[in-house]
Amino acid sequence: MFDELNPKQLASATRSAFGKSGRILLNAAKAEYRSQFPGSILYRDMHMKAFRSGKGVIVDLLYTHGHQKGDAMYKSYVMKILEEGSYKTGVRSTARGYNRGSLRGYHFFQTGVSGAMNQAESVFMQNLEAAMDRKIKQMS
Repeated sequence: MFDELNPKQLASATRSAFGKSGRILLNAAKAEYRSQFPGSILYRDMHMKAFRSGKGVIVDLLYTHGHQKGDAMYKSYVMKILEEGSYKTGVRSTARGYNRGSLRGYHFFQTGVSGAMNQAESVFMQNLEAAMDRKIKQMS
C-alpha cells in the first residue's frame, strides 16, 4: 500500500491515523483529570494536534488557541502546576507576609497518557491501514 500512494496522500493517511490514536490519549488524560478534580472545567484546555507532515501527534496541557487574555483558560499554567506540583524555595511569602507553601503533584496527565499508550499504539496500525485503504479507493 505504501508504494501505491504518493507522499502527500501518505502524509494525509498517517495524519488521520495519528489523529484517531491521539484522541484515545487525550480522552484518557481528560478522564483522569475529571476523576481527580470533579467539577473543574480546566480539562477542556487539554488539546491534541496531529502534525500536517503525518509524522506524529502532540497531546498537551497548555493551549491558548481560541482564548483571550483575561480568560481563565488562557495559558492555563494552573494545569501544569497541578500535574507537577510546586515546591517551597526558601521563604516564599508575599509582600504582605503570607506564606504560599507548596502543592503536591497529582500527575493526572502522566498517568492518563501512560495508561492508554498501549491501546493507542495497537489501534494506530489498524487506523493507518484503514486510512490507506480509503486513499487507495479514492484514487480508483
